[in-house]
Amino acid sequence: MNLVAQIPAATANYARTSLNNVAVENVMSCARHPDDLVVWEATPWGGRRVSCLRELRVAAALFTDGADDILQGTYDEDDSSPASLLDLAVRFGHREFAAELARRGAQPCELKAADIRISHWEMVRKTGTAKQAWQRTVSCFNSPEDRSVSISQARAQVDTPATHLSLAALTSGDLTALSLQPDVKVHLLDAAILLGNPQAAAALSKHCPPYAANWEGKELMAWNRKVCEATEMSEGRAFLFTITEVEVTQPGVVEAALCAGVDLSSVTLRLARENLDLSLLDAAIFSGNLKLASALSQAGVKCKALPMHGNMFLGLDGKTSRICLNTAALKVALAFHVDL
Repeated sequence: MNLVAQIPAATANYARTSLNNVAVENVMSCARHPDDLVVWEATPWGGRRVSCLRELRVAAALFTDGADDILQGTYDEDDSSPASLLDLAVRFGHREFAAELARRGAQPCELKAADIRISHWEMVRKTGTAKQAWQRTVSCFNSPEDRSVSISQARAQVDTPATHLSLAALTSGDLTALSLQPDVKVHLLDAAILLGNPQAAAALSKHCPPYAANWEGKELMAWNRKVCEATEMSEGRAFLFTITEVEVTQPGVVEAALCAGVDLSSVTLRLARENLDLSLLDAAIFSGNLKLASALSQAGVKCKALPMHGNMFLGLDGKTSRICLNTAALKVALAFHVDL
């Protein structure tokens, strides 16, 4: 079903539900000027910027005939070109508002790279630091500019309402409210992968050049070595036994990267004591993730830890604390006919 066709009814329903016992006329009495539809806040350098929309008033205006004047207003913010109400709806993630404004003839929002990441000022206000992680986000696959920023930190930089709105629009194919330039699509592809959105990553990869990841194995995989006490059944002697557990810590990122065609074959994790280099496929097998292992295998990622060590298929029973066989990992290994 076409989402755009549902927008007017959905917006009207939103207005009716939200206004409930409050008359539309009373709400509109507070909305005589475009500025009445937004909330302004002061910036540290003495200017001002829009911090959010007054959703109830916007919904009422969209539901009221003759409110086009205030809906077509523009907003002058610091260090940026004038923003329309549609631009602000996209920034704050109001997809229904954006689609309805586009249906009424508003110019599509020309998304910029700055719109899909936390602003410098916002980051300072939230974290108290001016350190930018956007370089790491943009260069996830192109150059190792900032290794000090983790995937989690880079993800936080692009986890914005505008990013989610844009990715949802791309996934659905409804781009009536957006105008995306090629450079912005590259940024959105990075964001889709960091946020673990495989559908959006696959859609964007058609418009972006292919590239290989420059991630280190420790960013996507982790290991945990446990020393356990076991008893030899034949003689009853106790001895120490080492179990090494391996997992893919960012399965959503890996899945989205694969959907975007990113080459992950060079990503490895070194286990010095076992003298092993693990690929992502090894880690997916050891963690018993058949779906991810299948996707990695189809993408050409190979096992490196061959023959596989037996203690990698052992674990601890959570109830008895006894050593047990990791049957999930073993089943995945057998499905791939790996050398045990």
